[in-house]
Amino acid sequence: MTELSTWLVLALFLVGLEIVSGTFYLLAIAAGFLAGALAAWLRMPLAGQFVIAALCALAAVAALRRWKDRQQQLTRAEPAYDIGQRVEVETWKDDTHVRVRYRGSHWDGELAIAAVPRPTVLYIVALRGTTLQLSPLPPAH
Repeated sequence: MTELSTWLVLALFLVGLEIVSGTFYLLAIAAGFLAGALAAWLRMPLAGQFVIAALCALAAVAALRRWKDRQQQLTRAEPAYDIGQRVEVETWKDDTHVRVRYRGSHWDGELAIAAVPRPTVLYIVALRGTTLQLSPLPPAH
């Protein structure tokens, strides 16, 4: 197998692994491998191919990391429109975990402290991933 085919097969293998992982980092490394394939096609020595592939893969990973950090900052900067919204309890799992209906679907909720008696109406005070943080009292605005 020629050097060009080796680089292309390795890049294709990484693309296949990326389909399973879904992180995009393997695509960035595969882009470096494609740069190595281009260097092989230009008949650069093997050491030059490795250097080109490594530099391009590092640049692609750094660019992807910078993009992901920017996306994460934008997500954090958005105001939480759900805070203060009223939800109705469907079922109590235990003293602090509930299942509520909100925005037309079922959500998991968690109370900061156990409420006695168990209220049927709660208010969203925070979000932690896909879990609503709930309180029997509405949050102060």
